[in-house]
Amino acid sequence: MGAAFIPAGDGLGGIHPPLLARGTARPVPVDHRPLAPVACDVKSALLLAALNIAGRTTVVEELPTADHTERLLRRFGAAVAARRQPDGAWAVSVDGQRELRPAQVAVPGDASLAGAALVAAALRPGPGITLTHVGTNEHRTALFPLLRDMGADLTVQALPAGEGEPAADVRLSPPPHPLRGVEAEAGRLGAGELALAAAAASCARGTTLLRGLGPAQARVAAPLAAALTACGVAASAAADVLTVTGDGRPPRGGATVEVDADLAPAFLALGTAAGAPIAVRAAVNPAAAHLLNALGAVVTEG
Repeated sequence: MGAAFIPAGDGLGGIHPPLLARGTARPVPVDHRPLAPVACDVKSALLLAALNIAGRTTVVEELPTADHTERLLRRFGAAVAARRQPDGAWAVSVDGQRELRPAQVAVPGDASLAGAALVAAALRPGPGITLTHVGTNEHRTALFPLLRDMGADLTVQALPAGEGEPAADVRLSPPPHPLRGVEAEAGRLGAGELALAAAAASCARGTTLLRGLGPAQARVAAPLAAALTACGVAASAAADVLTVTGDGRPPRGGATVEVDADLAPAFLALGTAAGAPIAVRAAVNPAAAHLLNALGAVVTEG
């Protein structure tokens, strides 16, 4: 696009933070097809940068990622198109320098935070929970059918469709029996959703096999399995599968785990059911702690 990035000159070599970023008076549109799968936030950054560039910028994904940015840009009048390529990849394009319009946007609740609350509710006896106005974007709700397959009584009541994100009221009633182990394709689960599925499997009866891990899931599978093992869970990670075995009861807990921020909500949820508290060393989203505390958990910072 014409930008320049200058490394800090600390002698380490390569392009890494801190960087000096220098723009250009004449940015150019690009067709970007990365060698590795593109991350959703990288795609969003490129689409936003393209808004002020004359011409069409295209980002090609091997597999579609969450399309929150595309939906929001259309809401403001941007010319955004998404189409499948002959080789099966997904191309997302935006035409730059188009006049945008103001719009009112209703932002639904985050599906990942909802997942932490749903898993916590599924692992403990109680009356169940209802979460209102939860975002149900198809790229963010792969955890929902997996919980159903494990035996959770989860219902999704769609709200009237608008021009932005789909939303619904989501209710989970704890099952009369422990969750059960399942075999499932996990390629559509984000890293946080994979951890939440593993937390649910930790308290399920039987073995859960989460297969078909992509690069993003495979990156966290081994540290996720190690953290679960520290909590007393039988868990292991192979090249493209995460295996978790439970006996229908919560694990012993009582461990201190150091995990990525994406995985932290899963261990907070697991800690609400474990025999002893689980200490999580991570950058924890305050909203996750607040939501779990509203369910009766005791999540404290220390």
